[in-house]
Amino acid sequence: MHKSIAILGTFVGILSINYTINVLHSPNLVAQMTSAEDFYKQGMQKLELQDFQGAIALFNQAINQNPNNAEAYLYRGLAKRGLSDSMGALADFKDALRLDSSYGDAIKTSQRHPKLNPAYDILNNARQQYFSEVIERNPNDVQAYFYRGIANRYSDTQQAIADLTKVISLQPNNAEAFFYRGTFNSQYDADKAIADFNEAIRLNPKYTEAYLQRGAIYAHTNKERQAISDYETSIRVNPNNADSYLNRSGIREKQGDIKGASADLTEAIRLKPDELARLYTSRGELHLKLKDTQKGLADYSEAIRYASDVKDYIGGGYPSYMAYGRRANLRDELKDYQGAIADYTQLIRLAPPGSAFDGAINSSDIWADAYFRRAEAKIKISDTRGALQDYRQAVKYFSERGWQTDNYKKATAQIKKLQK
Repeated sequence: MHKSIAILGTFVGILSINYTINVLHSPNLVAQMTSAEDFYKQGMQKLELQDFQGAIALFNQAINQNPNNAEAYLYRGLAKRGLSDSMGALADFKDALRLDSSYGDAIKTSQRHPKLNPAYDILNNARQQYFSEVIERNPNDVQAYFYRGIANRYSDTQQAIADLTKVISLQPNNAEAFFYRGTFNSQYDADKAIADFNEAIRLNPKYTEAYLQRGAIYAHTNKERQAISDYETSIRVNPNNADSYLNRSGIREKQGDIKGASADLTEAIRLKPDELARLYTSRGELHLKLKDTQKGLADYSEAIRYASDVKDYIGGGYPSYMAYGRRANLRDELKDYQGAIADYTQLIRLAPPGSAFDGAINSSDIWADAYFRRAEAKIKISDTRGALQDYRQAVKYFSERGWQTDNYKKATAQIKKLQK
């Protein structure tokens, strides 16, 4: 009797285990246990791996559980764009705008969601369409005119100005509307732009960007004193705006205040960590103007440290091959020929192939110059064999461009001389 009960207990236990396993693997219950946020996070992971189909499936789940998740629509649209489904992406971007109109601001959206930059054109088209539809329903919707105006800034500047003018007519104290209209007007009429920036500053005396933009117009029209004044005011209003220092640096350099320009670049370096390679290079050039070659060399080395290697000329930023080229030339001038040779070697290795027909810098130009300069440095250290090889490469790339430059002629003469 006890034995039978024991067996029965074991049997019930097994049934209980099987039942539990079946429950845990029930698809409906698993879906319920997974939150919308979990689906969204998993979708982002798939998107990062460029598994666009998988990302869309997960974003679908996130939206089903939370139809008000604007970011899920936004990134599902990006995934659809990855599959070349432009219409699907457009629809999703419009839904995201419906749920969160702040995506109408392209600059702020790009700052918050840099992953969306490859889909800029489709997203901007969604902005134009969505806010036009809002305006049709409500001709006095200030926000819709404002965001449509910003969206049209490149595609239809006159319409953008008209939209911002409508915002101003509805809200005469809208400093942002005056500011943006000023930026659009600056392409056509400097006086109108300055008038708009003046009004933006009157309405908001701490409007840093308005001072910067007005200063840029003053600088462009050779009113350097007013430009400096605006840049200095923008720095007082916001001491952490790197562009204020950069703009003032340019004016100071033009006026011959190289030390002041260098000091401004130092502040920009502190405040703009994403542009260190370019900024260190610029400051290095100022050090050379001050005849401080060691500081110039140190800055070029820092530029190399922060510069990125590129595979083509489209990537933007400050590429490492250019940074090596700057330091190589300076090392050559300082008679550090071994160091110069090492840098020219890196330049040759890192310069991406490209043709001027592709809208790129022609790599043959870069290689011709680099091989020629490296050959000259090798001559200085009596490496005649290495110099001969480099002169031949230089002539090859000069010939590709069809150039009979002085360096081409010198390289040709050196080849004849070293072959004897």
